Amino acid sequence: MAWYSRAVLAERRASPSDPQRLERLLAGRQECVRDRARLEEADAEETARITASYAARLKELEATGP
Repeated sequence: MAWYSRAVLAERRASPSDPQRLERLLAGRQECVRDRARLEEADAEETARITASYAARLKELEATGP
């Protein structure tokens, strides 16, 4: 979620900004918010799945840059 927040801020400050990229970033951040809420009631298997998914996603996001 923090990666998306930083990227949204950077895109909003960019000149010119890319509205489509900003939309994708906001959607990605919103997905993080939903998944984080799901963690509160997730069993161990679901928690492990979400954790692995986000570890892979963060690795991919960091490789492609902000």
